[in-house]
Amino acid sequence: MQFKYLKRLDELSPLNAQRKVELGQLQVAMGNPEAAKQLFDTAVSRAYKDAISQVAAMTEQIAMTLQDSDPVQAEKYLRQCLEMKGQNLSAEDLSTFNQLGISLRKQGRWQDAIVEYKKALKLVPNSGVLFYNIALAHAEGKENDLAVNSMLKALSLDGALPRSSPNIALNMAKVFSRGYPLDKAQKCLEITLELQPENSEAQNLLCDIRAKLAREEEEEKAGMGGSRSSLAAELAERHAGAPVGVRRR
Repeated sequence: MQFKYLKRLDELSPLNAQRKVELGQLQVAMGNPEAAKQLFDTAVSRAYKDAISQVAAMTEQIAMTLQDSDPVQAEKYLRQCLEMKGQNLSAEDLSTFNQLGISLRKQGRWQDAIVEYKKALKLVPNSGVLFYNIALAHAEGKENDLAVNSMLKALSLDGALPRSSPNIALNMAKVFSRGYPLDKAQKCLEITLELQPENSEAQNLLCDIRAKLAREEEEEKAGMGGSRSSLAAELAERHAGAPVGVRRR
């Protein structure tokens, strides 16, 4: 009766390592050493994974505490966190990769950040947040075309991303203002001000973009063929500076 009861509980919650040990002990008592061995091996493997996850969570918490004051140390703990998980990395580790990228960018190592973001893309290939952070890293390196393309990809994967927060919408607008999609920059700024009406930076950039688009329209009507790329370059120069990024999953 006890064996059936524990077996049923194990079916309901198969990640309980201690219960597998108890089931294995019963199998030994019942004269089933092979079944017991399988349960014991599974219990040890599960306990090891649980311990690694607990330590990894602790190192990630430490890294978050150091993120702003000491990004070099934050990077060390985040790398330890990822190394501990080894071959067991999964989509659940997206936040850690994003934090590592932010720590690297705080050190001015935007290229290294892109390397880490691309590692995470192998785990979560359709993450709008990853492409968003990749876009910000390219923007910091003044690789404007790559930044815009990555941000367009982020938007195509997650159309609700600009509404995640006013800062995210503003960050997206800044990147879009560096390239041809000024209409997308305008839309992101409108969302920023919808979420945070008093944001003066968004107000100023929106005024500039509207003025540039109006001027372009007048030039086109006059047959002058205004250049969006030149307008975007002017905006990028006036509103330089890339934001930090997001960590969320």
